[in-house]
Order: sequence, then structure tokens, then C-alpha cells
Amino acid sequence: MDLPFIWTAPPGGDSQTCAMSPDAPMVVSARSTHNGLEGNDHLQQPFVYERVFTPEQCARIRELGAAQRLWKGRSSSDDDEYRVCTTSWLEETAATAFVFARLREVVRSVNGLYGLDAAGFGEPLHYICYEPGGHFDWHTDLGIGAMSTRKISISVQLSDDAEYAGGDLEFCPHGVIERFRGIGNAVAFPSYIAHRVLPVTTGHRHALVAWIHGPRFR
Repeated sequence: MDLPFIWTAPPGGDSQTCAMSPDAPMVVSARSTHNGLEGNDHLQQPFVYERVFTPEQCARIRELGAAQRLWKGRSSSDDDEYRVCTTSWLEETAATAFVFARLREVVRSVNGLYGLDAAGFGEPLHYICYEPGGHFDWHTDLGIGAMSTRKISISVQLSDDAEYAGGDLEFCPHGVIERFRGIGNAVAFPSYIAHRVLPVTTGHRHALVAWIHGPRFR
């Protein structure tokens, strides 16, 4: 299955086509409003892939995630309300092999743009459920200790847009990328980009997060 590619430009930006190899998906990059270095704007941009997983596959991933031991969402903040969600972890097994295989395709594609020194999955996949009131305030996935080798973050939508309200994934300074909300879509971004999940107002938002590791940034 192909990986259709879509990028929504941030407010005030304009878009341009980037050259890639003939067999790669078409990529639309955007000139954003941040003050990046000329020629390196792509290192400050999230990229959205449509239909990475089918609705049936998303339902299966939700089943697998809910069947694991569930945890209250945690963060590095001392504030227990900084992150409100339920989570579990998915190791690579025969049951989850299709998930890891598909995400590897996304990683190969997006790292063709970023050119980061990425090695592979350094931790299990993170299944997340946000109930009404669930959210995650501003943060980056790159941190200290075990998080210091995260290079690329990928978030997958496991819920249909009509299943919940609120709960948008917002990037700084790009804002909310509306096209990301489609079920089975994924957004990939360097782990140092700040982002947050806005509060869910109704329904449940299910998501899957993967982190690709490599040598620490220098």
C-alpha cells in the first residue's frame, strides 16, 4: 500500500514542491513563519502521512493496546494534571508485527527528508486513550536519560474524527494540522519540536506513539 503524503502549511506560509526520487511519494513542504535557517526549514516541520493504517487495523491496534496493563499517563512534571490519559505499551510480537512494519516504512520515508542519524525503535510503542478532560500540556519528546536519544516521533490517529471533540494535537509554532485527524493518519516530527494535546471535550481519542532512537543530538 502506498503512503500518500500531505502537508498543511502553517498560517502565513506558502508551499513549494520538493524534489525526491521518482519512486517516492510527492512531498509538499511549506515555508513557515518561524525564523529557521534557510535551507533547513524542514528540520522544524511535522509531516503528515494519510491512511497509514486502515480503520480495521486501527480497531485491532486499539484492542491490542487495551488488552495490555493500563497505566495512568505520566510526565516529567510534578503536576499530576499536566498529563491526563490512560496508556499501555506494545512490544514487537507476532500480533503487533504489522504495526512495526508499517511504521518502519514511515520512518524510512520521513528520514529521507530529515536525514537524522536514526537507528530504530528504542522502546515499545505507546498506546494512549484520552477521555473527556484528557490532555497533555506543552512538552517535547526529547528529554534526559532514556529520552535523550529520541530522534523522530510518530503519532498515529486510531479514532475517527467523529468519535470525539477537542483533543487536537498542536505544534509550536505550526498550530493544529487539521488533516491529521483522519483515522489511520500519522504525523512524524523531530522529537525536539514542542507540542501538546488539547483537552478532549466529548468522546474518546485513541492514539499510538512511536519514538525512533539514535545517537544523541550534538
